[in-house]
Amino acid sequence: EAVAAFRGAKARDAAADARLQRLRGLEADGVSSHAQVLQAEADDAETEASLEAAEERLRILGVDPDIGDPPAGEHYVSHIPVRSPISGKLLSTDASVGRLVAPGDRLFHLGQLDEVWLLIDLYERDLAKVAVGQSVRFTVEAWPDQVFEGSVDQIGDWVEPDSRTVEVRVVVDNQDGRLKPNMFATATLSISRPGGARGIVLPAGAVQSLDGKDIAFVEEEPGLYQARELAIAERNSRQALVIAGLSPGDPVVIDGAFALKSELQKSELGEGHAD
Repeated sequence: EAVAAFRGAKARDAAADARLQRLRGLEADGVSSHAQVLQAEADDAETEASLEAAEERLRILGVDPDIGDPPAGEHYVSHIPVRSPISGKLLSTDASVGRLVAPGDRLFHLGQLDEVWLLIDLYERDLAKVAVGQSVRFTVEAWPDQVFEGSVDQIGDWVEPDSRTVEVRVVVDNQDGRLKPNMFATATLSISRPGGARGIVLPAGAVQSLDGKDIAFVEEEPGLYQARELAIAERNSRQALVIAGLSPGDPVVIDGAFALKSELQKSELGEGHAD
């Protein structure tokens, strides 16, 4: 349609130019009036504007405006090259032969994968621990023994209301192309804060919640365990930093803490002990 519109506008502009030149000659000979020449000039300006619009449409579509007419008896070729404004790898194709497409439809998905983004969902409570430029190490399922590295490039300004997380963007060099779009990763952020809290680090499974409080079970004697209320400064999915409630060397239950909590809740005596 764009090629046909351009060819039609080009033909009308040529005809308007020829008519204007003819009328100007006739006016000089006293045959045509000045009003006819003025009307021809207006028509010529209008057809020229239409030609420029049709030519610009071709440029937007990536078709050379210098295209000529097809040879006699032939039709204009229906194959038009579609050029991407960026270089990269073809990641997916939405186009197919015979499909009707409209302006704005995505035909191909291209990407430059020499550098990729790792998007981290950071809990709101951990937001103060992250800053631009911070080092990030992560692994992916495809290469579980390989540790990749990147740095925080951007921290989102929006807290997701359901998950209470903020999106953090990490820029990662990917010259070898091993990292692919839509991979899942497990990331660790390196935190270094002067004067940070010091305490005892427990595996996350050793810390249980009871009546809204964090507790851990300490073995007082074989078969007898005490539930200790804890004060926790920091935690993640793997571990917790305890700053009160435990002393170095306390024998804390690591495996089976949940079972002890269940027994404690069922106990009629309670008093912070479980057998």
